[in-house]
Amino acid sequence: MELPTNEELLSTFQSFLDRHSMAPTRFGALATGEPQLIASIKKGRSPRLALLHRVKAFMDAKDAELAAEAGDHAEADNSQVQHASCGSETIISDSDEREVA
Repeated sequence: MELPTNEELLSTFQSFLDRHSMAPTRFGALATGEPQLIASIKKGRSPRLALLHRVKAFMDAKDAELAAEAGDHAEADNSQVQHASCGSETIISDSDEREVA
């Protein structure tokens, strides 16, 4: 089994932070209780395997929440499409809202 390098970990963490618009200290605090987790890895800390498992579980759970939210938006979009196919659709623009038959 090959473990990721610190650079690979930091890249993975940065992608996660970007996806979730999360600060590094918030990530560390929520994932492990260590707000300075990412800073310490940048300084050369090699996290233990148990810590990496906790971080991965946290990231997986947050990504699942994000996917569920995206699914909720897709369901809402589908419901609007179904509503439109019933012969009535509300068109909303910046300036007005009108009913289309």
